[in-house]
Amino acid sequence: MTYLDTHAVAALYRGDLSPFSAVALRVIDEEEDLRISPMVLLELEYLHEIKRIKVPARRIDLYQPTRGCKRMVQKSGMQGY
Repeated sequence: MTYLDTHAVAALYRGDLSPFSAVALRVIDEEEDLRISPMVLLELEYLHEIKRIKVPARRIDLYQPTRGCKRMVQKSGMQGY
């Protein structure tokens, strides 16, 4: 089980892999149980409220357990910011 932080979730939602090293991407890609903590969802909602991101936290569905990086990257056409 791996928990993603706020910046990682936002970048993956946007389909932006540039913040990640090759090692980090491999680890994320191989992990079968990626999760987002309630605190990250709270931070994402706060960023939405202050207009730093356009999408509310409830629309960023990456917090569902057992979603791998491959599925997140497939969302690269979505705009999180």
